[in-house]
Formats: sequence, C-alpha cells, structure tokens
Amino acid sequence: MASSDKEGEILPDYIDGYYSVDQSDIPVKFSLLLTKWDDEDDDEDPTGSSVGPVYLRGNTDSGNESVCKLAKAWKFDLFDEHHPKIEVLLHGMRWITLRGLCSSSCHPSSGSD
Repeated sequence: MASSDKEGEILPDYIDGYYSVDQSDIPVKFSLLLTKWDDEDDDEDPTGSSVGPVYLRGNTDSGNESVCKLAKAWKFDLFDEHHPKIEVLLHGMRWITLRGLCSSSCHPSSGSD
C-alpha cells in the first residue's frame, strides 16, 4: 500500500470487485475514461471523462474495506507475464491495479466494465 496526498490515507495497490459509477452513483463503463497508450506521458494530468466524473468503486484488504475514488484514465498491458493487467489512474496521479470485476450483485443495474 502507498500513502496518498491526503494526510493519513493509505491507498491499496489493487482493487477487487471493482466497478465504476458516475456522480449519481449510476454504473458506467470505465472505458469512458481517457486511455493511456504508453508510459511516456505519465507526468501529464489527464482530463478524465468527457461525460463527467467517473468514480472507481471496489474492495481492498480481501473485501474488508470498500473504496470509492475519482478516476482520471486507464491503461492495460497485454504482455504481462502472468495475465493481462488493467490499471486505473486515480485523482492524485496514482495508478491502481484492477484484479477482479464486480459480480452483478455489487450494484443495482448493469452497464459497468
């Protein structure tokens, strides 16, 4: 886990059971976010989604703690040695790995990635 810009807040390295929502807590596709194709421009602050804020929700610490963070962009690595890797850039310029998609029981309606 890593510390965030907020004093005392510890961010996990990954999120399980993830899904994304808009500002009204309605599930949306995280693919609405800007896609980062390479690591060369990681220092730039992406603008996020053109349709409004997208929040990443999920669980950490084996499901014992829930997370809801503003997301700015996403990227994927198909050449990871174990399996494809998907990461989301959180507000504050911190990448977090997505490990397990939420089942349909996590949120009231379908439509998330």
